[in-house]
Amino acid sequence: MDTAPLTLFARKVSASNRLLFADLRRLRRDILPDGITSREEVEVLLGLDHLERLDEEWPAYLLEAVTAFVLSASEPPALDPATTAWLVTALPTARPTTVTAIMRAIEREGLELSDDLAALTRRVGQRPAIPA
Repeated sequence: MDTAPLTLFARKVSASNRLLFADLRRLRRDILPDGITSREEVEVLLGLDHLERLDEEWPAYLLEAVTAFVLSASEPPALDPATTAWLVTALPTARPTTVTAIMRAIEREGLELSDDLAALTRRVGQRPAIPA
């Protein structure tokens, strides 16, 4: 897996502190046309969730892409322990609303959340959101 194009994309949008419609379209079409394929890609995308200006479609894209990746690596009834441990460390880099939405989407798909993930969801729901 070559994350160089995604890393360059992330540097560019981070430097401008914005991810606009054209950026999101390029991300979908050219950089991740087959969706997220690695944990590293998820981590890069979650890190972009705090940019000052985000296209209005960004939250839906991020939710869908991360949830699809997590679900593809799991089998009901629950997430495997390695995925759970990784999510506990990776998710807090995103906005609290994003974390909550991802956890709800995983639950809607029928996967049970571990106590650690449930606690994470409660914690991020209590912390103040980073201003957009």
